[in-house]
Amino acid sequence: MTENSLNILSDIAYKNKHYLNNELDPNCKRTIETVWNDINTLKENVPGVIEGFGLGFPFHSLNRKGELIVNPEFSEYSNNFIDKISISKSLGQEAWKCFQCQNSSEYDPALCKTCQETIIKPRDVMRVMPDIDIFLITEDTSPATLDEIQAVANEQSFHQSDKNAYETLQRIDASFGNIKKGEDNVYFPCDMHAISRTDFINSMSSLSFGNLDISPDIHSLHYGWVVNKKLDFTFDIIFSSTFNDKTCDPEILEIVKRTQYEIADNHSNSDILDIVKKRSKRAGILLSYEPTKQAFIDKIESWRNNDRPTYPY
Repeated sequence: MTENSLNILSDIAYKNKHYLNNELDPNCKRTIETVWNDINTLKENVPGVIEGFGLGFPFHSLNRKGELIVNPEFSEYSNNFIDKISISKSLGQEAWKCFQCQNSSEYDPALCKTCQETIIKPRDVMRVMPDIDIFLITEDTSPATLDEIQAVANEQSFHQSDKNAYETLQRIDASFGNIKKGEDNVYFPCDMHAISRTDFINSMSSLSFGNLDISPDIHSLHYGWVVNKKLDFTFDIIFSSTFNDKTCDPEILEIVKRTQYEIADNHSNSDILDIVKKRSKRAGILLSYEPTKQAFIDKIESWRNNDRPTYPY
């Protein structure tokens, strides 16, 4: 590499700060379009994929008008990372070793945590950089179906971020540039999770009957597909799950609407806020900001009224 990799990292980190401040992709319109496009690509190319929905950012920070709420936590998050890069530079780390290490035949991801060559690890970077989170509902979660999902994602360049930090940052940087220029190609890394149709329906039924302590088999794509017992299905459904009404499978959408209504009907706004805060420290921090909290409450109220928001995209 001809350029200091910490400088590359710093440049992309500043672009990401503008992104989080709603300056690069207003109201995350292009980001959300990418979520729907990626889901539809999988539905069209993998027979076992029935439906998908979005999670995480930006969905947890959109109000009913589809406007992005810029939470102070976003700036703190990005500023802390930029400071970490500056500290790394001050320690004389001329290059972020991960760029070279991950291209080595001897690379072992398990050694990242114990590496002493840099204070910045690949997962530190990817926690800050933009990605999209997709939850897939599939006919089954057999190895064949999951492998086909991964193959299509790799082919279409919206695969996960774990394998090669430099390649992922190149994709993110190019996507920032394409958004700014108004071009179509946005290839943010994609975190994917999959649940079988049967487990999804049973889990949503349990939530409808007030059972919040459920643990369905969810497969998450890291270096390969793994059963992810750390993923909190209840939290994701309540806090940020977002379905595209225009393209969603009608049966799945009806199940979602019914479950959302029952959750809102069986719990007060205060109860639901407490449920979310207890399940996620990060969500608790975001919800301490009044506009984010109000947007969340407005969403719960819409569930009681069975009133789906109509975003302008």
